[in-house]
Amino acid sequence: MNAKDRAWDLLLKFLPTTRTYPENEAPVDNYEIAQECALLTVGEILSDYEAITLRDIIIQERIDFWIEVRLELELLTGKL
Repeated sequence: MNAKDRAWDLLLKFLPTTRTYPENEAPVDNYEIAQECALLTVGEILSDYEAITLRDIIIQERIDFWIEVRLELELLTGKL
C-alpha cells in the first residue's frame, strides 16, 4: 500500500466514529474530524519510531513512509 492509499485508509477508518446523527436527518460524516484523528495517529506512530535510538535502514524507511502518509493526509484538507 502506498502512502496516498494508506492516508485514505486511515481517514475512512475514523469516519464511522466521527459520524454525527442529527435528529430527523441523515447521518453526517465529519471528514475534518476524521482527518484530525488520522493525523494524530500518524503522529503517534512517528513518535514511537523516533524514540528508537538504534535505527537501521528498515526503520528509517518506515519513518519516511509515515511522514509521506502525514503529508498525504494534510493534502486531503483541500479535497474534502
